[in-house]
Amino acid sequence: MDRHGWARKGWNIAAAVAGAVALLAAPAHSQWITCEGPQGTYRVRDRVPCTEALQPADAARGFLDALLDEGTAPTAAGLAGKLEAEATRVCDTPAERGTMGPLYGVGRWGCDNGYVYRNFCQGYRLEKVVALEYGYSVLYQVTVAATGWDEAAFDSSSATLLRKDDGDVRITVGLSLRSPEGTSASTPSGYAETARSQRRGEARNLLNEILVYCEGYKEAYCRELRALASRIAQPASTPSTAPTRVVLNVQADRHRPSTQVLDVESDAVSLLSVAGTVVDDRGQPIEGATVRLEGTSASARTGSDGAYRVSAFFSGSLPVARRVDVTLSRATVELVAETLASGAKASGVAADGATSLTFSLAAHGVKLDSLSVDAPGYGSLVPPSPSAEALSVGPDGIGTLVYVAPRGLPVDAAKGSATVGTGSSARSVSGISVAITVRYVDLDGKAGSTTATILVVRPPLLVVGGFWAGPSGWTAFADEARRRGFDPRVVGDGVTWAPGTDSLVAWSADFARDVADLAARYAAAGLKAPRVDVVAHGVGGLVARTALAKEDRPGVGALVMVGTPNHGLDWVDQELGASVAAWLAAHPTASAELRSSSDALRDLNQLEASGAPLPADIDAANIVGRRPAARVGAQSLPATWPDDGIVSAASAHLDRVPDVTVSGALHAAALATSGAALDESPEAWSAIFSVLEQGASRVDGSGVGVELRKISGSVSTRVEGAATSWERATQVPTRVESGYAIRTGSNGAALLAIAHPSGTWGTISLDADTEVLLRASSPDGAVVHVVSGRVRWLALADGPGAGEFDVTVGALDRARPWYAQQPEVRLVVAKGEFAVSHNGATLVYALDEAASIFRSKTTGFAAALRLEPGSGLRFNAAGVAESETIPTHAWWSEGFWSDRGPAFRFPPWLLGVALAGLLASAVYHVRATRRRPTPRTQ
Repeated sequence: MDRHGWARKGWNIAAAVAGAVALLAAPAHSQWITCEGPQGTYRVRDRVPCTEALQPADAARGFLDALLDEGTAPTAAGLAGKLEAEATRVCDTPAERGTMGPLYGVGRWGCDNGYVYRNFCQGYRLEKVVALEYGYSVLYQVTVAATGWDEAAFDSSSATLLRKDDGDVRITVGLSLRSPEGTSASTPSGYAETARSQRRGEARNLLNEILVYCEGYKEAYCRELRALASRIAQPASTPSTAPTRVVLNVQADRHRPSTQVLDVESDAVSLLSVAGTVVDDRGQPIEGATVRLEGTSASARTGSDGAYRVSAFFSGSLPVARRVDVTLSRATVELVAETLASGAKASGVAADGATSLTFSLAAHGVKLDSLSVDAPGYGSLVPPSPSAEALSVGPDGIGTLVYVAPRGLPVDAAKGSATVGTGSSARSVSGISVAITVRYVDLDGKAGSTTATILVVRPPLLVVGGFWAGPSGWTAFADEARRRGFDPRVVGDGVTWAPGTDSLVAWSADFARDVADLAARYAAAGLKAPRVDVVAHGVGGLVARTALAKEDRPGVGALVMVGTPNHGLDWVDQELGASVAAWLAAHPTASAELRSSSDALRDLNQLEASGAPLPADIDAANIVGRRPAARVGAQSLPATWPDDGIVSAASAHLDRVPDVTVSGALHAAALATSGAALDESPEAWSAIFSVLEQGASRVDGSGVGVELRKISGSVSTRVEGAATSWERATQVPTRVESGYAIRTGSNGAALLAIAHPSGTWGTISLDADTEVLLRASSPDGAVVHVVSGRVRWLALADGPGAGEFDVTVGALDRARPWYAQQPEVRLVVAKGEFAVSHNGATLVYALDEAASIFRSKTTGFAAALRLEPGSGLRFNAAGVAESETIPTHAWWSEGFWSDRGPAFRFPPWLLGVALAGLLASAVYHVRATRRRPTPRTQ
């Protein structure tokens, strides 16, 4: 609807209010409100800045423009008469004076007095807040509305509402006293009541001031109408210059200008009104285009629908109206982000170091050789193909830009945000606003640029708990993660996964679903984040690994395993883990799979043996806890123990995945009577956030393993607990995997070494009729169980590169659950040489270093016994420890075991091939020498 179309069309008072609102010109950045009027729908702007408020002369000219519709043939006398009639109706008709008074000038008055202007379908409101003393303030509201306006929309309990009814229009002035959140102690008693009473009188005065202003504005408006009528009625004047055609000039940002010569000569018309629309070469309306009649000061700007109207006076005698539609060619570069699978246009991307965001580029009306792109302030632009440049545009002006953010997002760099989810699940996600700017020069030589702004956010964060972890264990971590700008979601057994779904494979399906769901929520918000970061505790790490081993693996960018038994568990220290044993008993399938020799773990860890424990594109790290030694009450022990109370450090280790050791930490809060739980440890949190924000360090080189280096007589291996038969060892070196049993016959002997990229730090010697189980191994630890026989351990290194043995001794009862079995004796040795014999009684010898030994009791272990160097202990069937003398000529001192084995791995078959080659070379040399002729003597 035109500025004063309501007056000409005779709308009722509701439409009159809407028309009066339009006395303020609407800027391009405001929003449109669609309203219902007696003649259909009409639109008004919801907010108008005071910089574009109309003076009375502008309002009068707007009314004149509305009279010059296309298709009419107005006369000068007719136009002048309508202008006079409008002035008479507004200013001289008694019935209209009170009714229309509030409509004219209120917006202008508000702008002159510091109010904010807001439109409604039934009227408009001006608002202003003024600060008072002691933290109080007053809200001023001036509302012009038709009768029927819902008075409850105002806070009548705290505002003084004064009303003046004139016909069908009401003007209301409301002043509402606002109290601070907490009343200051220094506020005088009764201050609020006194201030409110003062505002009542101010409201009455303000209403009178507005009415006086409106009357003056209306009279000025009427004077302008009559001045226009007088000018139109004047006879044509003699032109001072030769007549020329009137020219319409149209310009818009990012478009090439257009000049239209009209079929109107300047000496033929008294008033020329031109109306039409401005569209681009696709037919889309152009908002904010400037339309001018050259040689005059008349200009107008197009609205959101591309419509305009401009008029000017000339020296002729006839008023003329023309419709001129203009098409402007685009002169710009368009950057459009890709559309996500959710159907939303991408507005952001996750900083996972791999996910890219593609922009389609279309250049229109620009010089293609002038195109360039600025380097983004964060992240980088990469070529769309190996043979292309980062900015590659074809002859048709079509090209692509591909943006990739680095891994992680600095904590102190968050400057933007987006909303993910809807309703009660909606949450704000913070990130960095990144500008992608393409610069160009258009065909007219004008420089320009196009910028697309995207939000770079952290990847979604999935926190996976262990057995029956519940959400509480990771609540504090999740709160800290949110404070740092992450968006965590806690899932897992006891949180979101169905009870009883207790196999790794079944849980991995739940895990994959949670990952996909989280990525989909981001995509629905326009954020491209197909790779989710995962923090997985305990068995949750095995669930994640199981899911990632599948061909249709979920999208995971980083995996931080926390206390994950990657190589299984074989007993639970009941003194620390009685509750854990209960958890295991309630999950029979998964607990069976947690045994180091289970089919599930053996199949999963085949990936580790092949050199790829996790997909290469995943940023992985291992948080390994070491509980305080004080937990077992021995002052002579090292500061920490090589497990977290449930998971040994060697079991947690995964080849080619960096370990981050957290000292003094236990597996879960239920165990943490001293020290911190891994899910509550600030040190563990710091390590987790370091990986999520900066990425994990890469670990190269071959993995860790136990090798059978020397054998004599009968030596066999097999998967512990499996139905497979023993397999005779015939070649050395042979790698022995975790979960394998090694057995020597009555005439057998063996020597094993802990091998890793830095060398060999320890050996294990097996006498005849001996059986041991290899539980796990890592660069600095090995877990071994002695079933029967005689074994010697030798820690070769001390200091950097050294390792420690975690040894348990006792028979196995395969009829009982593994986690319910308690070893008879446990030793942890960081250096030196010691030996164990288990044939009925258990003997332990500390050969050159002190050792601490724990003997079993009904539940857990008794306090540590210190075994001095060169001494031994015998534990009888009742578990009583007695002193034992180290034998003078021990079995391990014989030549086979005194030799620690080759320092390098050289398979016998390769040695045979080398010797055969040397022999063949020698034979060939001898034969060639014999056939060589003897030189003649001159």
